[in-house]
Amino acid sequence: MKIVAVLCMILAITYGQSIWSQAINGTWTALQGWGITGLPTDSAIINAIGSFVVTINSPVLLISSLTLGGTGSLPTLLVNGGSLSVPALNLVSGTLVVVNGSVSVTGRILVNTTDTVIINLASGTIQSLLGGTQIAKGQLQLIGASALTDTYQIANGSTLLLSGQHTAASCKFSGDGMVSLTGSLNLNGDCEVNTNTFVLAGGFLNSTAATLAQFATLVVNGANSTIQGLQVKATAASLISGSLNIATTASVTVDGSLTVTASGVVSVMGQLNVLGQAIVNQGTLLLESAVLYANATVANGAQLAVNNTRLFATYIQNAGTVTFNNAIAGLNSTANYVSVMGGQVYFETPLVVQNGVAYFSNVTAQGAITIQAGATATLNNVKWTAGQINNTGNLILTNAVQYAGDLYYYAASTSATLTATGSVTAVDGSILHFTGQGYVAGSFNNGTVSVEGSYATSDDVNVDGVLLVAGGILTTAKGNIKTSKDIIVTKTGMLIAAINSTGMNISTNANLIVNASAQVIVQGALSVGATLQLQAQSTLNVTKGYVNALALAMDAASKYAVTVFSNTTSRVLNVVNNAQLSGSLEVDVDPSFTFGIGQTQIVMMYGNHTGTFGSFSIKRDADAVNYGPKSATVTRGSETSGTATSPTGTVTSTAMESDASAFHVAILPLAFLAYFF
Repeated sequence: MKIVAVLCMILAITYGQSIWSQAINGTWTALQGWGITGLPTDSAIINAIGSFVVTINSPVLLISSLTLGGTGSLPTLLVNGGSLSVPALNLVSGTLVVVNGSVSVTGRILVNTTDTVIINLASGTIQSLLGGTQIAKGQLQLIGASALTDTYQIANGSTLLLSGQHTAASCKFSGDGMVSLTGSLNLNGDCEVNTNTFVLAGGFLNSTAATLAQFATLVVNGANSTIQGLQVKATAASLISGSLNIATTASVTVDGSLTVTASGVVSVMGQLNVLGQAIVNQGTLLLESAVLYANATVANGAQLAVNNTRLFATYIQNAGTVTFNNAIAGLNSTANYVSVMGGQVYFETPLVVQNGVAYFSNVTAQGAITIQAGATATLNNVKWTAGQINNTGNLILTNAVQYAGDLYYYAASTSATLTATGSVTAVDGSILHFTGQGYVAGSFNNGTVSVEGSYATSDDVNVDGVLLVAGGILTTAKGNIKTSKDIIVTKTGMLIAAINSTGMNISTNANLIVNASAQVIVQGALSVGATLQLQAQSTLNVTKGYVNALALAMDAASKYAVTVFSNTTSRVLNVVNNAQLSGSLEVDVDPSFTFGIGQTQIVMMYGNHTGTFGSFSIKRDADAVNYGPKSATVTRGSETSGTATSPTGTVTSTAMESDASAFHVAILPLAFLAYFF
């Protein structure tokens, strides 16, 4: 061995190399360390086996190169107040520390190690003037507070680990290897980040300039990693198993897929664009004041939180939980869409659908959503547990939609539409409240549909539950209102069977109950399968249509108002069985009809009747109401108002009564039954 060592020394001397071959501490000028090779002037090798420190405290100039480390060698080269100038610096092992000094390499810095080489720029500088830093093998770790102005070429399988507080101006990170940031990197100049993989392991990536950091893969596996003030673009898959914060001034674009694993958290206050698939796998993707352009998958147990965020071209496949808080769907284009498929969806504050289409399918939802003019929201097979839907645009309910707890639907415009092409079913007797003003169509099952605003039908409305007109207005502008249970008109509500519609059909055993101060206005057709109940202070007003009812019950303070036309029975109230008469009768005559003196007009038909109207008023040329076995009539006289006659008072002629009875018995029941069956 001694012979080999001696031969190496002889060769080193022959080629102008100086070798620090003893594991002893000393200054660069200590001849004991360099041994027989002498103080270096051409090239130097520091590779003694073991750990030791060599200190440079004065200017050192080498003509050729310096190699630090080797097999079994862990040297520390400390440049403390001095300087080192060398054409090539080869780092194999150990640590280079620069304190109040400088290292200048006119060629390149080469890292070729089986482990990690450390450069600690505590308060000094290191610069490769021409060749940059090449990490051919292993890992180069930069610690301390340094200003980076170099070019870092990182080979495949190699790593540049930034653990200190670094600033970078006019630098470049490139290659097929990886940059791992555990400290901070502030890009404040014309800097490029273009590597295969960028790892944020609790690091802080910032820019004070318009900088684009681009790499194939972004990996976050540390706590509280932050990207701020720059654009980051990952062109392949990205994996988040740690905590990533994308600040307000930052933008992260992933061309491929972004995966948030079980322990991962992504908090976005800037912009996150995922052109592939964003996969939240038991982790959390939290969007704060962000813009999201992504296709996302939220796994069972995972969470996507969308706070103060604008969404566009976003598709979310959800088996976990999606929470919206002050979110807006759409960006200045009707081509935008937001889709959430499956899982739990919470609207902590209303999701605003600004334009385009928002689509929710197979989800359980809670909270509020706002649909602005020109926008559309579609709920497909959705269960809404509680909340409110505010609509100025279009709401479409397809397949089975359920709601548990009161659901409030507010139409903020007369042009707002609600169309239920599937069935809307209440759970546990819940109430669907219609407030505001707009159009409605579709099927509503169980529970109660409460109309508290002004609504018109845009097509058929089928209610397999209680239809409550609670202070609102419901008009059959188009289509038919069909219900299998009671229709209750209450407070100051109005139920209007419009002249251009096919009318209202209240099925067998269902009642129409008109409560105090409420009105039913019939311009078209209204059929009641059970009893039409007019309670105190309520009004039934038949103007240009007809009403069929199985029975009639009038309170003493109720009113029946009717407008008579030519001698026809189709524009009155037809009661199949008993008409319990009370209250007041108010008769008007259509201006197009001449009501001749002595003429009699039918105002109601019935199977039989009990009681009489307590009073009546005739607005045009009639002064008597007459009660026959099958109809009530009015006769023109010369008075404008009068008192109802008794059943034994003035009665229509036998021929007219016979004709009216025949019409009622032979035709009305058949037509009435056909209306239902």
